[in-house]
Amino acid sequence: MKKPLTAVLLTVAMLAVAPSPAHAGSYVLVGCADLAGALGPGHVARPADGWFLERGVYPSRQDCAAGRSGRGIYATGSQEPNLFRLDAPPGTTISRLVLTYRAHLSGAAEWAVPTFVVQAGHGGGWEYIDPARGYIGADPIDFGGDRAVADAHGADALRLGTRCDLRGPCVEGGQPAARFHALAVVLRDDRAPNAAIGAPGGHVRGTLDLPVGATDEGGGVFERTVSIDGHALAGGALCRTVPASVGPMRHVVRRVPCPLDAPAHVRLDTRTLADGRHELAARAEDVAGNARTAEAAILVDNRPPVAGTVGLAGEAAVSEALTAEPTGFAGEDVAYAYRWQRCGAAGEGCAELGGAVERTYALRPGDAGHRVRAVVSATDGGGSVQVASVPSAVVADRGTGPSGGFSAAAPSAPAGRLTAWLERGRRRLHAATVRWPTRVRIRGRLTDRSGRPLPRTAVRMLERVDGRRWRAITGVRTRRDGRLTAFTRIGPSRHLRLVYGRASANLRLRVRATARVSVRRAGALTLVSGRLLGGRVPPAGVRVRLQARDGSRWSTRATLRTDGLGRFSATGRAPAGVRLRIAIPTQAGYPFARGVAHP
Repeated sequence: MKKPLTAVLLTVAMLAVAPSPAHAGSYVLVGCADLAGALGPGHVARPADGWFLERGVYPSRQDCAAGRSGRGIYATGSQEPNLFRLDAPPGTTISRLVLTYRAHLSGAAEWAVPTFVVQAGHGGGWEYIDPARGYIGADPIDFGGDRAVADAHGADALRLGTRCDLRGPCVEGGQPAARFHALAVVLRDDRAPNAAIGAPGGHVRGTLDLPVGATDEGGGVFERTVSIDGHALAGGALCRTVPASVGPMRHVVRRVPCPLDAPAHVRLDTRTLADGRHELAARAEDVAGNARTAEAAILVDNRPPVAGTVGLAGEAAVSEALTAEPTGFAGEDVAYAYRWQRCGAAGEGCAELGGAVERTYALRPGDAGHRVRAVVSATDGGGSVQVASVPSAVVADRGTGPSGGFSAAAPSAPAGRLTAWLERGRRRLHAATVRWPTRVRIRGRLTDRSGRPLPRTAVRMLERVDGRRWRAITGVRTRRDGRLTAFTRIGPSRHLRLVYGRASANLRLRVRATARVSVRRAGALTLVSGRLLGGRVPPAGVRVRLQARDGSRWSTRATLRTDGLGRFSATGRAPAGVRLRIAIPTQAGYPFARGVAHP
């Protein structure tokens, strides 16, 4: 079940998503015509996107569509400035201008300076750059260049045209005029685009719809590619280029040639992949060649586990126990379920043993003379596989009581005194708290009423999982000195009882809940997912709390509920450095003590 993380985090911030190294790049805006072949047989007319008449009136105009027979961008006037302007897109600056032009400047009358204008703007101020020219000669002049280069020094705007400075007018030999037939503006972009990819948490199967994000603040996203394990999944250019004439940079005919926001949804059929972890990458490259990559991972689980084998550990005798030992099962977070069957003396005709659903089975008097086997179901997100063990040896009957050695001592057995404790380091405890999956050593001693040890004597063991009834588990035999040693099994909180005749010892083991937690960054989102460990999750799920570190204390920002398999996930925004954890409170129906889990 997903819940938003909006309330989780105190500060809203964009998240850096595994950025790859980014370097400043450039692209070229081609206006009016290509530089190569301008005014010649190879002349290719282009739009003059972004250039506009800032000051002046007709006949100053943009005539690029007429090709080499037209006047290109044409500026003329006897006194008032006639200027065309281009503004750099946000996030870029203008480093160079390469142009093909023809100009006419009239003879200078008194207090008149006809001027060919090429200017670079910096924050509202303007500087003249090559090939700008003012003229004060008596006779009119004509001049031009087929590939003039001007350094704009990181300008935010350009201006081109004519003006008559001082008093004017400028009319001797005709008005000042300028024609620009090819303009190549080199735009520098210092910022890499943003990339993001969303991947579902937990085990995934079938077909996925992966959201991909790509944004830019300059000339736009030129290319957006998605790969899995280094192999291309989707990609391609998002805008067109034209032949280059100013270095190896991309040449375009639009001021902002590519989309600034280029989201996509990519379909992935996980059935074409092997089960397991796979790495996703989304790469965004802007038109200037800057790039950034975002990474995520998915855990594919379409197929059931690969079957292994099941062995049996323990002694095949009444009052003893057998434990199923599954090995060699290969899958994704495989969970095991156990059943036990009683078979004939030759291993035939196996039938279910009612209520025997734990890994360890305490042998009963009814098992004597039969063989017993375990049936293990191994399950992951892709399904289940069942494997039965080889039947045990024929169960021996040692003549113990009616409950198979776990209900009472034999009638002739001496009365005894039984002591037992949980051993943690050097401490002897009757109650202990541990974190799953810890096993705790049980030690004890059995003596008769006079204090003499009772050697090689069966002591039965029972347990009661919180919220359940008592049941018999694997027993233990004392050694020659009357001492006994056993280990608790990995599992939930429970009460333990060791019994010999009328003597008993009670122990309490509390097991703290824990979980596997993953926190991933995908663009502006934080993805939190995980799964409770240890099983015993009720069908309605378990409440868990998503907590964030606030100074010296943890505070709860959202309460989530797992599904019946203990899985949970949430999506929201978070500062990149925030510390998160999952707290699992004690609650009815879930036999674990309060615990926490960190990513």
